[in-house]
Amino acid sequence: MIVLSSKIFTTLTPGSLSTGLFKDIAAAKIDASDRLLYNGDTGALFYDADGSGADKAVQFAHLDNKAAITSADFFVV
Repeated sequence: MIVLSSKIFTTLTPGSLSTGLFKDIAAAKIDASDRLLYNGDTGALFYDADGSGADKAVQFAHLDNKAAITSADFFVV
């Protein structure tokens, strides 16, 4: 389980992460609703506060084991 603070990840609401907010960018194209982006090929995990808007996604973690993760692996407090 990856726990994120809504005080830092301000566009996320507390609770389980909605499926539409997460995308494995190694497997699918990014859309405007995506907030957490994961590159399963490299293990890089990004936060994109405005979806596919003007602001770039910011990498906030790296999973050395390049684990297969989904939105179900996140919880926002």
